Amino acid sequence: MSGAAGSYHTNPFPTRADDERVLAILDVISHEGAKAARARFGLTNSATQGMRTRFLNPKYQPEDKCRRKANRDGGMPRRWWAS
Repeated sequence: MSGAAGSYHTNPFPTRADDERVLAILDVISHEGAKAARARFGLTNSATQGMRTRFLNPKYQPEDKCRRKANRDGGMPRRWWAS
């Protein structure tokens, strides 16, 4: 397990598989809760909390530079990356 959350040795150049794993974990955290993510992916409580802070906290989100207001509705379907 190189690069993605849950690894002690992180890869500075994550692969697509690493990105997809992180997206899957964040999806489970958002829709089913951290407990489900810990059970499904074998993560610690600290790992899930760290991911929640780094990726889901609005304070750390980049500025929305979308020009069209209609595209700022958060309208991506669940598991959009897997389709």
